[in-house]
Amino acid sequence: MNRQSRYKLLKLFIVILITLNNSFAQINQEEAFEPAISKPIGIETILNRLINSKDSLIVYNNEVINLGNYSIQKIDRVFKNAKIDSGILQLNKSIEFHNCTITGKGLSNLKLNRVIFNGCEIASMSIANLKAKQLEFYHGPLRSLRILNSTIDNLILYNLENPDVESGSISIFKSSIRNKLLISRNSYYDNIGVFSSDLANLRFQKNNSRAVGIINNQITNELLVLEEKTSELSVRKNSFYSSDTLKYTFEIDCDKLIFLDNKVHVPILFADSKITTRVDMADNIFTRPIDVHEVSFPEFGKYIPFSQFHEGFVVYDNLYGEESPDGANCYYCELYTGENDEELADKTNFDKLVQSYEILFHGYKSTGDIESANLSYIQIKDLYLNRLGYIYRTDGGFKNYFRWKLAQLLKFYTNHGTDPALSILISIYVVLIFAVFYIFFPSEWDVTSKTRLIADFKDFIDKNEKGRFKPFLALLAGLIISLLNAITLSLNSFVTLGFGTIPTTGAARYVCILQGFIGWFLLSIFTVSLINQILF
Repeated sequence: MNRQSRYKLLKLFIVILITLNNSFAQINQEEAFEPAISKPIGIETILNRLINSKDSLIVYNNEVINLGNYSIQKIDRVFKNAKIDSGILQLNKSIEFHNCTITGKGLSNLKLNRVIFNGCEIASMSIANLKAKQLEFYHGPLRSLRILNSTIDNLILYNLENPDVESGSISIFKSSIRNKLLISRNSYYDNIGVFSSDLANLRFQKNNSRAVGIINNQITNELLVLEEKTSELSVRKNSFYSSDTLKYTFEIDCDKLIFLDNKVHVPILFADSKITTRVDMADNIFTRPIDVHEVSFPEFGKYIPFSQFHEGFVVYDNLYGEESPDGANCYYCELYTGENDEELADKTNFDKLVQSYEILFHGYKSTGDIESANLSYIQIKDLYLNRLGYIYRTDGGFKNYFRWKLAQLLKFYTNHGTDPALSILISIYVVLIFAVFYIFFPSEWDVTSKTRLIADFKDFIDKNEKGRFKPFLALLAGLIISLLNAITLSLNSFVTLGFGTIPTTGAARYVCILQGFIGWFLLSIFTVSLINQILF
């Protein structure tokens, strides 16, 4: 090989080396810019930091977290510093996860100060036997969350979004939330519910779900369901208590409301609520009045027996008007019941209170629930009876007086036209009372019975050969005959059949005329009451 050939070969070799070097450099550069895949952080690592670190707050950012299965027995063996009491790992520390991807089963059997999941992507999580001062889920995709048998001071579920609109749920079971439970602005879930728990303050607000359930809970201070839009709201078998009587509000927009078998010991405000398809509100015990004057009920599809409203209805009177600082929870409200002169002077709230009964009254009539319609109608008339009394006390006048007394008579005699049987019973009492009076006066229908009655009485009290038994029988028979004659006279006078001439004398004659007027008046009222119930 000559010199020129060797030169060309060397030149080619150098070109090849340069080319290979550039290729390797490019490969290395691409590998340098390729993002590293984060290795999941396991629950053992997290527990190790919580147990052994001196930091009171542990924070994870942008990590993949695997909350896999673990057991208290294993923790006790692996971590010598672990403090376990009654099966609960005692950790007086806080932990926060920000923008992490959370996998694994969840957390259980832990005691922590604060646990926060902020912006985390969570497919499914179960939290059981957790004791914490604060548990919060914020601003992240979360398909399913289940909290069970936990004791938490404050639980906040806010602005969570279910990526799978076909399923997904948020559920709290058998837990104690000692201060505040906030479930707000979460969408879209098949169901969101709180079950068999002890709660101090529960607030649902602006969630988007198919169904909301508040079932078998004991709530001791406050319940606010505000601007909640759902297909079905189920409130069943709860007990509601509060030392402050103005902290239970429902402001809902739903297709179906199920409110069954609750024990309600506080006033409830249904503020601007709309139910479009079906309302089932039955078997509840309301020991305080409720406010329904702004509720939009469906025309049909209602079952709301009035007998459960033992204290009737009330109107929440907002002392600050529409600009109340706390809005629908009505902390600045007072209850309007229409029971005293100060309230009866407020015609606006009086009309609102009457409207509460009118809403249900017309609903009962449309569904043929005569019993509930009569009960609600009686409440309406009682309110107007109170107002007529107030008008007379403030304005005076014979007309106002007679209006008031006539309303009282209608209540007494027919229970405001709803009970014809009551009027018959009272009429019988009137006839008998007048009959007792007529016994002591002679009449054309009873000329001899009173003379014979006196003679029989003398025979009964005198000692003679007749003994006691026969004079007693004669006296009893005469008394019965005299009473029957008096009842006949009283009944004839009461029903105003007419006499031609009044068959009695003295004071009894004028009493007959008075009884005739009373009978005509009461029987007219009875007739109207009877027709009212027949044509109902």
